[in-house]
Amino acid sequence: VENLNLKAPVGTLNGADSRPYYDRRDEIDDTYGRIMLASNTGVGYSYNASATLRKPFSNGFQGQISYSYGDSFKIFDGTSSQNSSQWRNIQTVNGKNSALPESRSDFSLGSRFSSNMSYELKWNENVKTTIGIFYEGLQGNPFSYVYNEGRDILNDDSRDNALIYVPANASEINLVDLFDSSGNLVATPEEQWEDLNAFIEGDDYLRSRRGDYAERNGDRDLWSHVIDLKFLQDFSLNTEKTKHSFQISLDIFNFTNLINKDWGKRNYTPSNVGLLTTVSGAPDTAFTYDADRFSEGVSQISDSGLQSSRWQMQIGLRYLFN
Repeated sequence: VENLNLKAPVGTLNGADSRPYYDRRDEIDDTYGRIMLASNTGVGYSYNASATLRKPFSNGFQGQISYSYGDSFKIFDGTSSQNSSQWRNIQTVNGKNSALPESRSDFSLGSRFSSNMSYELKWNENVKTTIGIFYEGLQGNPFSYVYNEGRDILNDDSRDNALIYVPANASEINLVDLFDSSGNLVATPEEQWEDLNAFIEGDDYLRSRRGDYAERNGDRDLWSHVIDLKFLQDFSLNTEKTKHSFQISLDIFNFTNLINKDWGKRNYTPSNVGLLTTVSGAPDTAFTYDADRFSEGVSQISDSGLQSSRWQMQIGLRYLFN
């Protein structure tokens, strides 16, 4: 997807980050805003693979363990109903109209382990107890490191989505004093670099990109590990013509979180992480880094629905007859 009403770059940034920048207000034809052209491409692919080991039911026991891996690479993911939004939401180094490289898709699955097992204890012909557990280990979603837009860098659109340049050393980034909303000094450039450098060193992906640009969806969120527990108690009564059964069920979703509040956390990271804030635009860019925003990393706790980071319990009663 391309905006035909955007002119070529008007210059390049000064310093180690020498990417081009644009003048989005100087349109080719100011009668219009964006003029979008969508065209086909053969670039991109995806694949998925899985393997399962299964123990059939025997002596009251059954279980299985599975592993799956999926990856996907695209230019545009097709996440919007409008080409205009499709174009302006893409994360880039050199601008949305540049020759965009193939990059990891928002829908890349990554790795997933799952396992379930159950044991059935038959006390007699009329009483039966079943206990089951389910485990899921899930690799986190892909995300991109971009600039938090105090000022535009690329300036090809009001939504920059510019991927960050990862400095190799302090000389490759222009940090300025960081102030709070009341005008009080929070951190000097030297203090910010110390914190930023420590953050980069503590992240395997960012450390590997020093002196280069972050990639779209180049990093992934943390793994999540969750165990669910199920308990079934069956009582049966046989009459002359009919078998009556009552089943009491107890489901505990995210059982490990019931045991320990720090367990069973499901991690989530937004698709864009604004690691650095721009305080002056092209060509002499300047930034601030607020270490407090990332004191606990970039990952957040996902807590909605049954896929929650807190435990939930469900009790059920069934009546069966035949």
